[in-house]
Amino acid sequence: LGGLDLTATLREGRPIAERGVLADVDGGVLLLAMSERITPSAAARISMAMDRGEVALEREGLAQRSVTRFGLVLLDEGIDDETSPSALIERCAFRVRLEGITSRALEESSYFSSELMTEARERLPKVQINAKLRRALCGTALALGVWSVRASLLAVRAARVIAAIDGRRKVEEADATLAARLVLAPQATQL
Repeated sequence: LGGLDLTATLREGRPIAERGVLADVDGGVLLLAMSERITPSAAARISMAMDRGEVALEREGLAQRSVTRFGLVLLDEGIDDETSPSALIERCAFRVRLEGITSRALEESSYFSSELMTEARERLPKVQINAKLRRALCGTALALGVWSVRASLLAVRAARVIAAIDGRRKVEEADATLAARLVLAPQATQL
């Protein structure tokens, strides 16, 4: 979250705020190793920053707001009942199991070029999805027992990204189907 920059405060003779990790990650990805061990209060702060798109620092006589938008990757090494906080899991679109996958296999399976991703990122704001496909994704989430509204929103976003990567500005049924398989199916609690 940031806090009092002691060195700068002593040098200037007045309180100086220091930016925290959540503000510094703006535009990037926050990678949480051993996310199953994160404290509930830290999970709540990360969730709040993601939802609001900003970090609010109000302590030690300081008040500062920093804009931040970032992706989140949880690395859960939990054994048995240990799991990442549900508040953070709910904000992740994809669940990937890495058992049996080597780093060499990942390097050799580079599917997307950086040029393709740059073009898709530029195209994404213009990609449209019609109401029928949005309703279908929401209905699929309900049918699968996925009750979080965020899951449906993430599935819609994933469908738009799939279309953007494919060079289109309109989401097709196949994009929505793939988004449902990638985002909703792993969260299913019923079939």
